[in-house]
Amino acid sequence: MVPPSGKNHHPSFLKTIGLKSERAGSRYEELREKAKKGNTDPITGSRLYWTRGFNWESAKKNLTLKVSGKFAVDTGNIDADDELGTAFPDLEGYQTDFRFASVTASGWIYNFIEYRLEVDFADVREIKDNWIRFKKIPYLGFFQTGHIKEPFSLEREGSFNHLTFMENSLPTQALAAGRNMGFMLYNTAYNDRITWKVGGFFNTGSFTDVGNPQDRLSDANGYNITARITGRPWHTTDGRRLLHLGLSYSHRFRDADLDDPDKRVRFSTPPESRLTDERLVDTGRFFSDGIDVINPELALVSGPFSLQSEYFHAFVDSEKTLQFFGGYL
Repeated sequence: MVPPSGKNHHPSFLKTIGLKSERAGSRYEELREKAKKGNTDPITGSRLYWTRGFNWESAKKNLTLKVSGKFAVDTGNIDADDELGTAFPDLEGYQTDFRFASVTASGWIYNFIEYRLEVDFADVREIKDNWIRFKKIPYLGFFQTGHIKEPFSLEREGSFNHLTFMENSLPTQALAAGRNMGFMLYNTAYNDRITWKVGGFFNTGSFTDVGNPQDRLSDANGYNITARITGRPWHTTDGRRLLHLGLSYSHRFRDADLDDPDKRVRFSTPPESRLTDERLVDTGRFFSDGIDVINPELALVSGPFSLQSEYFHAFVDSEKTLQFFGGYL
């Protein structure tokens, strides 16, 4: 800020600005603490407060609800060479798109059942996380059911908020399963240094070329049995240095019904940007009796340095065994 005279800042003027800034900061902290404390209903005893979203809890804190949201906007220009531009004439140009604009409701019921309902208004055709989870059942671990991510791939299972790049890698998008309707059991062992997950799912992903069909609901063309195990053979207590290893496997049951085109399978992916729906890699649809996919993974973290890699290999039982593979580093 500049004094009305336009001359150099006078010490008393700087002091006044400093006091105003300090008061504004103090006022912000006061409002934040007041929002965290919230309001308690004198009749029911329930409390409404703000902590990274609107929160409500019953008087005995055995029922909770949190409503939060997030959004992201992608904008950019795609410039293709002559060969690619000829093959995909709609690929080039400036585009702006809401990557997601979602609202999520989540909470606990008697500290035993956790739930999550998510709606993405950027693309209402895609169904996100909608599930309930039962907390640690003896001898079984956690039980989760609904529309959930299959336990497959480090990159696919991770949150979109923590991606190194804008999107998942090409082989992850093409070969890893997305969200499906099903159930899953999982647990940890050896002080959380080992995790395991296994589940059964209906493959309800759509064949459409728009958006991410793996997260949509349509008629199932089969079902999947999927499992993943991970371990940390080395890590420090502060978590700044660790080695992560993992292995995923999925058997996808399919029926090569020549009279039902929806029973066909397909591997395809857009480029690593959702500014276009063009599929640069696409096998087209073909018939199969089943698919086996394996996926080893590795991650290394050492302070500010991180290294991550995965390899995918799919064996497809068709008229003859077909193989599709890919990886990233």
